[in-house]
Amino acid sequence: MPTVLEINSDHVDFLRQIDLKFYYADATRLHLLEAAVTADAQLFVVAIDNEDQSMEIVETCRKHFPNLELMVRACSRDHAYRLEETGVCYFIEQLDSSLKCAVDVLEKLGHKRDHAEDAAARFRKHEFELIKEMAPHRDDAERHKGVAKRRIRDLDSLLDNAPLPTGDKERWI
Repeated sequence: MPTVLEINSDHVDFLRQIDLKFYYADATRLHLLEAAVTADAQLFVVAIDNEDQSMEIVETCRKHFPNLELMVRACSRDHAYRLEETGVCYFIEQLDSSLKCAVDVLEKLGHKRDHAEDAAARFRKHEFELIKEMAPHRDDAERHKGVAKRRIRDLDSLLDNAPLPTGDKERWI
């Protein structure tokens, strides 16, 4: 059963209504984390909107709970770069929902769903590779632009060389 740390009073009311164990707490405060993170905790999910506070929680958890696995929501590309540099597992807030939408759109345009899903998976992989490569250069604007331009060409090539079949003809995206 999960334990939730929540600072938003509206969310706390809902958690109370559904009988979920929670702490009305600011997860950036160590003593509150210590109260919530039990010895048998295996995973801590950080899903807050404030990127600096998110990073603070990551740093605190890594220092005080080194065996606790973290999964962190990246709110922006820069946040993803910062998370990549820490080595924690992260997910990009809008990426998966955007890819699901893209798959549905491609299917409505006549592409086979499995091919659309393959294209989305290739794009997702490319995106995470891009973040990994660009993270060390996030403060070097020229290098960052160069890597970004090259990776966009790589993505174009990836999609051009693996077109999505549709019906009797092939259709490029």
